[in-house]
Amino acid sequence: MSLSEILLKDVVYKRLKDRIVNGLMPFGMKISEKIIAEEFSISKTPVRDAIHMLVQEGLLIVKPQSGTFVINLDKKLIYDMMRFRSVIECGCVDIVFQNGTHGVLGRYLETINEIMKIKIAEEDWDSYCTYDYQFHVSIVQMADNEHLRKSHDSVATLMLAMLNQLGRKDKKGYSQQNVDEHREFTEYLLNNDQENAINMLKSHLDPSLKPYLL
Repeated sequence: MSLSEILLKDVVYKRLKDRIVNGLMPFGMKISEKIIAEEFSISKTPVRDAIHMLVQEGLLIVKPQSGTFVINLDKKLIYDMMRFRSVIECGCVDIVFQNGTHGVLGRYLETINEIMKIKIAEEDWDSYCTYDYQFHVSIVQMADNEHLRKSHDSVATLMLAMLNQLGRKDKKGYSQQNVDEHREFTEYLLNNDQENAINMLKSHLDPSLKPYLL
């Protein structure tokens, strides 16, 4: 593969990934190598390579005899992903308390949650989703465990896409619920209450309590 094809592959990969995350390519949408190649005025080779990368990342799926599609989030996949996140993030909270950095994390998350409130008032839902994502990523980063961080990163893009696409069903309702739960979780961190912090986070990540996801 030439250098130009490698660069084009990366450009197409990023563009398609951004479209999936932002909802411009919705869950379940069928995509075409030919149409994408024509849009970018390039050959099919870098497009095919970019699609392969997105398949490996779990954002696209190839169905024999049918074609390539943006992944369709069914109930089981949502439950599996949220439970995976719960295990990782609650484990990170446990480590944060062991390391004695829960107060630092709590103060930082307070700031993020205040920004999220501003974004709700402004109805800036793209920024709101970005900060919601950052809230949870910060929990994992504070644990300072490379293995947990990589595991959490493995569902990061899908998590952002889910927030953007499914969360828009009831933006005001679910966003207020989220910041209220974030505030309660943060207060437990600041009050050195490990048990309730973990229980609150488990509840917050329980998909059965998030009707907008299902």
